Amino acid sequence: MSALMEDIREAVLAVLPSLPEDKVQSLLNKLASIGVESKSDLQFIKEEDLLANITPIQCRRLLNAWQTQVFSTAADVERTKPLPESPRLIVLGDVLTATNWMLSIEGQVTVGPHQNIVAGMAALFSCYYVFNLVYQEEASSTLEFIQRCFIGINPTSGTKMTKWISPRSGKVHEKRNNSVSLHVSALLKRLMDFEWL
Repeated sequence: MSALMEDIREAVLAVLPSLPEDKVQSLLNKLASIGVESKSDLQFIKEEDLLANITPIQCRRLLNAWQTQVFSTAADVERTKPLPESPRLIVLGDVLTATNWMLSIEGQVTVGPHQNIVAGMAALFSCYYVFNLVYQEEASSTLEFIQRCFIGINPTSGTKMTKWISPRSGKVHEKRNNSVSLHVSALLKRLMDFEWL
């Protein structure tokens, strides 16, 4: 049995430990026949894919476990998505309930997977400061807001933004070295006015 099938066998038995061996084998054959190539593919299985091999309740248990667990590895992420050169926090699982993360730099996953999302944000911002990088244009205002509001790195002058995109015109504007983003400053001021910070 291949290493992949052994991993999938363990994933099945972790959820259904009392499943008879003949059912396990028929289920593994079915998964191979429908194209499962990695453990992370298990999250895409549908109930109708498995009903011929196991009962509906067993099927639902497996699907629930596979869709909530995160099976992604660094190799899976690098193979499925082109990664940017700038540091990127890769959240594994559902965005609002994610429990795992990875960090990519220069197109490769360098850290992870780990479970503490707060540590992930710290690792992301550490990359920008340790390697003296500027924020990428598309996310510069968001990253500067997080930096100033939540992390507390709040210099009176200077910014890690070099360019910003105007929401009204869609044009890219060059950033002056000593200015703080007007959008970030305005949002922080409004939050302080409502005593949310």
